[in-house]
Amino acid sequence: MLVARGSTLYFSEPYRYGLYNPVSGYLPFEAPITMVAPTPKGLYVAADQTYWLPDLPATDVRTILPFGALPHSDVVLPGSSGEAQRCAWMSQRGAVIAEDMGNVSLPQDTALVFSPAARGSLAVRERDGERWLVVARSGVEPNTVTARTLGD
Repeated sequence: MLVARGSTLYFSEPYRYGLYNPVSGYLPFEAPITMVAPTPKGLYVAADQTYWLPDLPATDVRTILPFGALPHSDVVLPGSSGEAQRCAWMSQRGAVIAEDMGNVSLPQDTALVFSPAARGSLAVRERDGERWLVVARSGVEPNTVTARTLGD
């Protein structure tokens, strides 16, 4: 069981659901936690930066992005059978798509520059065999969104 409160991630003992160890059952971060996205192979945590934790208690915390996530914007992406589970969330630089092994991509990063936003939301829409990731942001600062030139 995982609980994020403020800048601390609390977790129960492995295979003892709900049993909390007050000595070692927590992991502090530098800033308030805005997103926790569990996968079968590990855990993404966003605070001041975005981290990958392959296990708990955390023996190997890896920074995967130098920025965090917009609060409560994570979603699990449905996959085909045999496909690795993926999740996604909104960051200050657009949508982040993450695989279950700590690998992430920012599909909008090469095309758009976003103004900072206070909140974001993602939804998955499927129709006629096609899948879309619908992205919404609110509380956007009054800077203009500028299109980047795509490289070769």
